[in-house]
Amino acid sequence: MTQEYAILVVSNDDIARHELGAISRFVGEHCEVIDEAGWQSAAQSLIEEGPGLKALILDEDCHPQIVGQMMELDSSVPVLAIGDPDVSDLPEDVQKRVIARLQRPLSYTKFTDSLYRAQIFKDHHSRDRARQQQRELQLFRSLVGTSRAICRVR
Repeated sequence: MTQEYAILVVSNDDIARHELGAISRFVGEHCEVIDEAGWQSAAQSLIEEGPGLKALILDEDCHPQIVGQMMELDSSVPVLAIGDPDVSDLPEDVQKRVIARLQRPLSYTKFTDSLYRAQIFKDHHSRDRARQQQRELQLFRSLVGTSRAICRVR
């Protein structure tokens, strides 16, 4: 079963923000629509206080460094790029965070498919993180002893 998340839409164009927000709500997604100046506080709020982030939709008029900054806030958030923002200057692992590129006018089918892929990406990342934490706990269970060296390792 999938957890409910919100989408963060970032664009500097008022009309594009309105359209992207309307389309996201039309397909049944909870979304926060914001300009480039306020995206970071909105993202932190959704991650820490709200439902969490399913995807970041980044319009081509925004600075591509937002993708790297988003990874610092939450490494499991995929990015859907509107248009063709130039992310070639970013590290390869950050470039891979862009899982879909959507062209205007937006296609309903491609948009909903991209959101579905974002949900799958988010779910897999969350499961992998939980498995890794469980492995780390089991690793230290096998340590026996109460010496200072053992306690330090624990």
